[in-house]
Amino acid sequence: MREVKICTNSSNLLGIIALFVLVACICAGIIYYYRGAGGEIERELNNLEQLNSQLASETRQLQSGIASHSAGIKAVGSSIGKSRERIEHVYADLEKAGNDADRAIQVIAECQSIIEAVKAQR
Repeated sequence: MREVKICTNSSNLLGIIALFVLVACICAGIIYYYRGAGGEIERELNNLEQLNSQLASETRQLQSGIASHSAGIKAVGSSIGKSRERIEHVYADLEKAGNDADRAIQVIAECQSIIEAVKAQR
């Protein structure tokens, strides 16, 4: 029979232990580095939520302001339309008054010529 000889080389064992210690140190460093990150992320999320709620509030205020201004602009536009109609009526009335004044001048001129004719006959 042959004997199987198991050789455990101490250098292989030390290499495996060193590798294990190295991996453990790297894992410990990563855990140490990210240990406080959870709280930091939570604070940042809370800040983002607060900023989001402030932004939503400002957006609602802007929307109500825009709606208010839109109503005011519509009211002003309506008033301008009514004023335009009134101005058109005033313009038509002025034109009519001008025509009436021209006709009155003609009537006065005719009356003067009639008066002159009557004076001339006496």
